[in-house]
Amino acid sequence: WYQRRVHGVWDDVVSKWVPQFGYKKAQVEADKNWMIPIKQNADQNEDPYEKLAEAKREKVAKNELQRLRNVARSKNVTVPPWGCAGHQEGPGQVRHTVRGPQESSRISQNIHSRGRQGT
Repeated sequence: WYQRRVHGVWDDVVSKWVPQFGYKKAQVEADKNWMIPIKQNADQNEDPYEKLAEAKREKVAKNELQRLRNVARSKNVTVPPWGCAGHQEGPGQVRHTVRGPQESSRISQNIHSRGRQGT
């Protein structure tokens, strides 16, 4: 005999079996969170449901961006840093360069050669 795999778990809040994952779980979560506690000093015009929805949209966007960065890293593609549309160099902005192994070895050779000249 094989045991049927149970995809649901018992939820004490709604007092029924709910799915562990899938689109039906989102509906159950909405049923569970029908009331959102708000603070005393919260803005009266602010919708707490919209605030939660906005937070979820931001998390989804951040997750998608991280997924694309992971794909780019696996393909050895350079990706601009967070929130950067492109490299712009203007007044007051400093362009950062990365030193290669040749330049760093020349610097260390110069430091060591100065030390030998002084002795």
